[in-house]
Amino acid sequence: MTVILPVILIALVVIMQTVRPKDTVDTGILYNIFLFIENSTITMLISPIFVVYTMGISR
Repeated sequence: MTVILPVILIALVVIMQTVRPKDTVDTGILYNIFLFIENSTITMLISPIFVVYTMGISR
């Protein structure tokens, strides 16, 4: 799970962008959060934080 987390995050954003109508003017907070997560730098920052939590702090 920890290795594939960046792929899952980016895939979720791509799926959301294909399902969402293109002519929507109001983007909404959830869409903006997903766009923030889609950034590869942010995704690669979230992944090690998740790994540290799941393999270290939570045990």
